[in-house]
Amino acid sequence: MNTDTEPRVHPLSPTQRLDIRARRLGHAKQVNNIAIMLLAEVSLDLDLLRRAAEEAVARNDSFAIRIVRSGLETKQYFGEREVLLLETVDFTGQTEEAMDRFFEKVARKPLPLYNKAQAKIYIVKAPDGSTGLFTCISHLIMDTWAISVFYQDVVKIYRALEEGTPMPDPIVPYEEILEEELAYPGSPRQIEDRAYWQAELERFGGPPTYSAIDGTHARDRYRKLIRKPEHPFGHVIMLRTGSKHENLRIPPSDVEALTRFCAENRVRIQTVFLLALRTYLARVNGAVDDVSINWTVARRGTLREKRAGGHRATAMILRTVLTPEATFSDALQMIGDTQSSHSRHAEFPFMDSLKMQQATYGMKAYEWYAMVTFTMVVFDADQLGLPFRTKAYPTGTTPMPVYVILSGCLTPGSLNILYEFQHKRVSGTAVHHCHAFLLDVIRTGIQNPDITMRELLDLPVGELTRRRRRTPTPG
Repeated sequence: MNTDTEPRVHPLSPTQRLDIRARRLGHAKQVNNIAIMLLAEVSLDLDLLRRAAEEAVARNDSFAIRIVRSGLETKQYFGEREVLLLETVDFTGQTEEAMDRFFEKVARKPLPLYNKAQAKIYIVKAPDGSTGLFTCISHLIMDTWAISVFYQDVVKIYRALEEGTPMPDPIVPYEEILEEELAYPGSPRQIEDRAYWQAELERFGGPPTYSAIDGTHARDRYRKLIRKPEHPFGHVIMLRTGSKHENLRIPPSDVEALTRFCAENRVRIQTVFLLALRTYLARVNGAVDDVSINWTVARRGTLREKRAGGHRATAMILRTVLTPEATFSDALQMIGDTQSSHSRHAEFPFMDSLKMQQATYGMKAYEWYAMVTFTMVVFDADQLGLPFRTKAYPTGTTPMPVYVILSGCLTPGSLNILYEFQHKRVSGTAVHHCHAFLLDVIRTGIQNPDITMRELLDLPVGELTRRRRRTPTPG
């Protein structure tokens, strides 16, 4: 592909390389699938919605990305803007469970990797009469932010077609953003970011504390196996990625109270959930002060990046040290400040950060400590211009022991959390305990922001029940 008429071939970005690695190492090849449903609370014309979706695909160069093998390397180019399929499905007269089974099956089927489109789109009429979209899109071409940009474009185009008004402004070409990202290695910004992260690793004075949703039992068995009773890390196996899931709802009254609290106190919704999650992790891992979570960051700092498609999201470690005397309000401030600071240096690739952690902490390639990953896929219905509800669908696999996905729409008060968890490592009981405690922390904290971490840790929670499992031999 070196002629003037052929598209340019680009290297993969660091985030894409990480996704390719997860697919190659894991036995479940659908690990890169992102499956989301967006349903309007009003009736939409399905034929017009299909036309809007077709037009939005044609305007979005993310749908042109093709993964190719180039010698021993995997690369990408931008070809035709198309999807694997765009179909209409009508579930009138069926149950919501039947609809969910249908789309879970789609979500669990691997998308092709090489030389093919990387997305499927369904125009949906749900059993309750609501209408909208279901998309199954590869993380290699889009992250959840990009999917929200696509959804917004579909809705804007639909309204333009319905009202006979001019088409909305096109989104920003992702290829331009990708080229900027590929120029990052060796830049002054990379040098600055590396220095920031090295200082961040060293400022705590030692390695982080193991943080798992079901406590320290897996780490304790690993310590016994390697005969190191103070070892800070656990064993992680990337091959065993088969997962189960729990899709647990957050009551609308809680969503309303939380949204009001965040608006009045200028706090991110995400920050409150991160604090609640880390409080639970602190409790079940021995009431520790030091807790780490894998936190997914959008990397959409500029207006151009916010209005583009593509895959920009990256993972980073959110390590928090909170004393028992710290208040809920203090903790929100600290976590929010840390999020802002980390986000300014989020271009630094996760794999480069991982190598720095291994060198700084003496951590082996098969060891890890932050066993929970958190991400948020929340839409503002006001931005869409119509009342919508959303739902994330499980893919049957997750590269991390637990993946916590907060999804929904704020304006209708519809939020839920999809917990995908490696069922060989984590029990559904642990997930339910986590969800219940998380909601109790949020309710208690927003009602009394001066409550301390010690008091929050003492909130009642059922004792976890765990199956005994053998810790595999590392290597």
